[in-house]
Amino acid sequence: MPRGARQRVYCAAVLAMLSSPHAAAATAQGGAQITETRRYYELDARLLEPLRQQLAERAVAAGLTGGAIGRTLQDVETRYRLEPLPSGCRLTELAVRVDLTMDLPVWRPQGTTRPELRARWARMITALTLHEEGHRDNAVWAAQELHRRLSALSQDKGCDALGKLAQRELFLVKLRFELREQVYDRRTGHGVSQGSVL
Repeated sequence: MPRGARQRVYCAAVLAMLSSPHAAAATAQGGAQITETRRYYELDARLLEPLRQQLAERAVAAGLTGGAIGRTLQDVETRYRLEPLPSGCRLTELAVRVDLTMDLPVWRPQGTTRPELRARWARMITALTLHEEGHRDNAVWAAQELHRRLSALSQDKGCDALGKLAQRELFLVKLRFELREQVYDRRTGHGVSQGSVL
């Protein structure tokens, strides 16, 4: 990442490189710009076993791996400038953005289905959505934490030293984010303990 001693130095860092091709909703939270997209892959089977098989096959066709039927992708990007001061350097034009893409199944059965299957689907999709929203919350936390930490950096150091401190904060937040994700998936059994099984 570029750093230097020029009058104004541009720096950018990406916390996680996962793409989000379409924007659906954007909000600002805790200094971070949040953009969230939900993409759906369709199912239409009318009975439980064919629906389970279709769910597995179409999840793979939608790009999900490892038996997952839902997924949340995150792309957290931070931009700032280092501006020299007579007594040090300051970080200006700080912008933290997180783009989120959530992939979920949607069931549109052809014809009538049993009420028990509809109830079973409703429980599963509610639990799966809750699980994926937990991943979304972890990414939003990372973006907000990054903004908070970078905003708090001292201005009494030179631009080289401040740039290194900023990179250290990016690295630490990335590690903490990855740990939160691992702990969350382990605690929830990747959503199974929340009920995301059909």
